[in-house]
Amino acid sequence: MAKKQLQRFNSGDWVKLIFTEQTGTVVKVIDAEMVQVKLADGDTIPVFTEHLELLEKTPNAQKPTPKPNNPQITAELLKKQKEEAAQKLLQMGLRNAEDTAPDRGLYLALQPFYQPDGIFDYFLVHLVNDTPRAAYFSYQTYLNDNTIFSLTKTLPPRDTLILNDIKHDWLREDYIDLCINGKLLLHKEEESNKNAPKLPDFDKTFTPKIRLLFKNTLKPVALLQNAQAHLYPILPPNSAIATTQVKPPPALPPIDPAEVKINMLTTKEEPKEIIPLSQKPILLNAGEREIDLHIEKIKPDYKLLHKGEILSLQLQTFERNLQEAIKLQERRMVVVHGKGSGKLRTEIMNILREYPYIQDITSDDFHHKYEYGATTITFAYY
Repeated sequence: MAKKQLQRFNSGDWVKLIFTEQTGTVVKVIDAEMVQVKLADGDTIPVFTEHLELLEKTPNAQKPTPKPNNPQITAELLKKQKEEAAQKLLQMGLRNAEDTAPDRGLYLALQPFYQPDGIFDYFLVHLVNDTPRAAYFSYQTYLNDNTIFSLTKTLPPRDTLILNDIKHDWLREDYIDLCINGKLLLHKEEESNKNAPKLPDFDKTFTPKIRLLFKNTLKPVALLQNAQAHLYPILPPNSAIATTQVKPPPALPPIDPAEVKINMLTTKEEPKEIIPLSQKPILLNAGEREIDLHIEKIKPDYKLLHKGEILSLQLQTFERNLQEAIKLQERRMVVVHGKGSGKLRTEIMNILREYPYIQDITSDDFHHKYEYGATTITFAYY
């Protein structure tokens, strides 16, 4: 069967999206199969070339704008040119200014796209480097142990790269693996420094599941114009911010034995807070905790509370246990919320969006003990 001939596009081409009838201009050619299109409403999105139709000429074509003589406009143009030059220096590994933005880590972002009728079509896989350092990486996609995509490249800091797409049908195969390994790179001025920081390597494998289509686990990605995506962490935040020198700990003051003895005799021990047994987490094993959010388990005299107070108390108990589980780096947490109206489970999902280290959430699967009245949270600490 002859391979379909793809339409080639160039920057500046005026095009129409076949499915949505929207028009726009090609602003960047990503590869032979994908371009970035700036729509009439100002949004810029990646589109497969097979989903585009080339239009003959752009609407309202205008003559080139003459060079402005206004000093204010000239200053704005110079500022823009300086910003573009600074970005090129960053891509070359050089810095003309210190990067003071927060280090939000390195991760894969699976951005979903849908057909005009709302049915899921495919995921677009982005590598997002929201750190102040360039990342050298090698990436492969395996479908049932067969390599279907491979790429080795260096991604500049504060940048994103489209890797490949994951089709709807692939998620229904036996399994699909996304494998990525590599390392963060030193800045050019650090390479000759004997005290340069040791930067982390990474080697991760992710296996997307079909339940991604149904779960409300999408999060906005700043470097993708806040597009919603499923996130797979590769390096945690602040992993690229390493100092070249380690400060020694401050010296402790000398200990006076007589003063220690006096303190031991005069200092009274503060009474410890007594936590009711019903509020204590039940540790099933070394890496799993279970909490029951039924209100009668949390507060036996709950009948005087209205619904809003009950929900608030349940969510406070959940979030306190969630913070403790992350602090102790536990592997799994089972939250028993009951089947009910689903309000408590929905609020739990909203809280989980704000927390790192969440690898997987299972809330619609059958639990051997609680049937469909429990949510299992799996953590990953890199």
